[in-house]
Amino acid sequence: MRRKKSKIFLPIIILFLLLIGCENIFSPNNGIVSGTITDENDIPYPSAKVNIDSNWTLTDSNGKFKLVGISSGNHKIEARGITAYYGSTKINIDNNFMGCSNSEKSGVIIKMTLCDFSDFKTIPGGEIYGELEGNYIMNSENSPYIVTGDIKITENSFLWIREGTEIKVNSDDIQNLGYDSGKVEIIVYGDLRSEGTYDNPVTITSSETFPQTQDWYGIRNYGNLILNYNIIKHAYFAIESQQSKNSIIGNCRIEDCSTGIYIHNNSNDANISNCSFINNYNAIILWYVNNCAIKNCLIVSGGKGIRLCCYDCKTSILYNTISGNKNYGISYSCSSTDNKQKFTIMNNIITNNNIGLFFEIPIINDYNDVYDNTVNYSGCNTGANDISVDPMFVDPANLNYRLQANSPCNTASETGGEIGAYGDGGSPF
Repeated sequence: MRRKKSKIFLPIIILFLLLIGCENIFSPNNGIVSGTITDENDIPYPSAKVNIDSNWTLTDSNGKFKLVGISSGNHKIEARGITAYYGSTKINIDNNFMGCSNSEKSGVIIKMTLCDFSDFKTIPGGEIYGELEGNYIMNSENSPYIVTGDIKITENSFLWIREGTEIKVNSDDIQNLGYDSGKVEIIVYGDLRSEGTYDNPVTITSSETFPQTQDWYGIRNYGNLILNYNIIKHAYFAIESQQSKNSIIGNCRIEDCSTGIYIHNNSNDANISNCSFINNYNAIILWYVNNCAIKNCLIVSGGKGIRLCCYDCKTSILYNTISGNKNYGISYSCSSTDNKQKFTIMNNIITNNNIGLFFEIPIINDYNDVYDNTVNYSGCNTGANDISVDPMFVDPANLNYRLQANSPCNTASETGGEIGAYGDGGSPF
């Protein structure tokens, strides 16, 4: 990857899963399943949730999806919309063939491509930079990777970063290229899936002996980005998604960055869940994003919590704990007041910030604990079922924002359950 481009040609087969029949293929051992969800008139279903077992993703605006790490054996692939169940089909992957049979609703076509994962190239450890063309893996066995210049994942290329991988990024870009010629960027036009585990997360941090905020630029996404159990530190923008296809970010910890997540000029949906944002100047900025869900996140000890700006969008901010930020907890920063925006802010704990909620447009806010901010509400009304009481965190000085047993927030949600980042089954990483 350092010195030259390398193209990988994968054996693939396209299946129309509503048709009866099977095809013999080379066994896709632990491989990729990708494809398109459409109706019978070839109209795509965007933002459909597609899952095989516990592995899931969302389709983009063209109905396309990609799932990684599908092992041999029997599986069920399902597709669901926001309000409708589209259908499912069964697949069997063994050493000789894949069988298929439609088992659910007609009228939905799942076109699926299977890629042999054994053809992916493993990137050796050490110093890396340059254009990545083809399909590659980074893993813990070859860690650490020292990124000395921009990495660019080209369109139709794929990088899968496996659990336990350690990536250290230099503060100077030896190529002097990219949006910021002085800082190292990871630029995604194809697909980046960085997937750790709770015990073995992927870590992407500065390589400097004394690291600082903005040592490197961050991940710039124009394609498909899925992050799960990642620790990202010392970036200007840990994650910046612009005009991207998908941004699914879960179970990540973002610390000591100028901005944690910046999604802008994006017509597709974004999902952020079970993430911790600690000591960032901005935790999350959403600028002209159609639809976004922020749920079960911990946003603490920073400058600004969640900043919003859009003219025709739907954003839900549910079950988050936003505490100890020097400026806003949640704010709307646009001049537009055309009332096309729909913000739903419910079941959150918003405490000890300068301003708790800052909005000059109508919002749906209810069942929140808005407490001990310098100003609790600015430009918006108190929710009918909002409370303003000490949430009684266990040990916030040591970043333990769970609730004590006798906290009034344990029964303050719209269902009578716990509010805040750990409510409704939340577990921010």
